[in-house]
Amino acid sequence: MALLSFSIITEIAVEIIGKETNGYYFLYHFFIIIEYIFITLILKRWITNKWVQKIMMISLFVFCFASLLISLFVQDFSFFPSINANIEGMLIITWCIISFFSIVPLENTAIYQLPVFWVTLAFFIYFAGTLGINGVYNHLLSQEAATAKKIYGIFNSVSNYVLYILLTIGILCHNQDRKYSALL
Repeated sequence: MALLSFSIITEIAVEIIGKETNGYYFLYHFFIIIEYIFITLILKRWITNKWVQKIMMISLFVFCFASLLISLFVQDFSFFPSINANIEGMLIITWCIISFFSIVPLENTAIYQLPVFWVTLAFFIYFAGTLGINGVYNHLLSQEAATAKKIYGIFNSVSNYVLYILLTIGILCHNQDRKYSALL
């Protein structure tokens, strides 16, 4: 819920600042850091390997530090943080793959009934869907801004819709699971 709230607040701030210029990109430099922290902590809950959990926790500090350095010295706040987004995307995709392999089958429960499956799938599809466009967005923007914004909008919108649909399914599965366990 905190991640969703933070996402909504960021998008409202972007709308208030306005999309006519690129003056709102600085928000995404900070958003990516917070998003990475939330998603990593969410996925860490379902990963059973203690070494991987430790690596994930270390990655929180390393990613935050590296992301800030990249924003300050490589791709400043006036540009879309594509390098930061791609590093985040690759890390989250890695955590998702490990999370998929960490799913413990439950007797008489199909995998598609487990919240962990849907939440992991949501993050995996979102980051896989946006990874390519994030990497080339600044270049496309410098060549043909209107086209770049349209292409980015399509990839980002579709990925966001899929993300929210799959997260909703995961939440519904979680609520179903809690409802049935309360009856037992």
